[in-house]
Amino acid sequence: MTLIEIVLAVAILAMAFLPIIGAMGSAMKGGEKDKRIVTAMHMAQSKLNAALQFPFNDIPANKGGLGTYGGAAAWNYATNSGRISLTLGPESGLQSELVITDEPVSFTFQTYDPVQKSANPGNPAAWGWTPYGPPPLNNVFHKYILTVKWNEKTKPPTAPDAEYKLISFKARIVE
Repeated sequence: MTLIEIVLAVAILAMAFLPIIGAMGSAMKGGEKDKRIVTAMHMAQSKLNAALQFPFNDIPANKGGLGTYGGAAAWNYATNSGRISLTLGPESGLQSELVITDEPVSFTFQTYDPVQKSANPGNPAAWGWTPYGPPPLNNVFHKYILTVKWNEKTKPPTAPDAEYKLISFKARIVE
């Protein structure tokens, strides 16, 4: 084997490895993107779980009402005992925000006329059914939307351009 054959073989091998090296770079970028998404998902789940642990009206009652908490500004809250705490805002390149809204609850059910029932006990269709529904109830059902935002495309970071949202509901159930 001559020197020219060896140089030619090395050049062919180098050309064959260029696409493989390019694919590895793309895979690494994709892995970084996946890591940010998984980190955002984990952050959103843990923060929403913490928010749902507070008593029903604790955050709105002690922090100025229903609305938005966190976002671009840091926000911290804990119960008096310190057993449950929640921190929202910028953290590790991610930005978390919690929005709590009141969802009015309304329902209807059918009532019957007892006089018509006694007159036609075997015919429920003739009992004089009428729909009844109390006025909508407020402050018994809250919607929690936790959003985690991050910057995916630009360096240095500008406004966040990617986000992950979790939505949950919490009801105040009393006997």
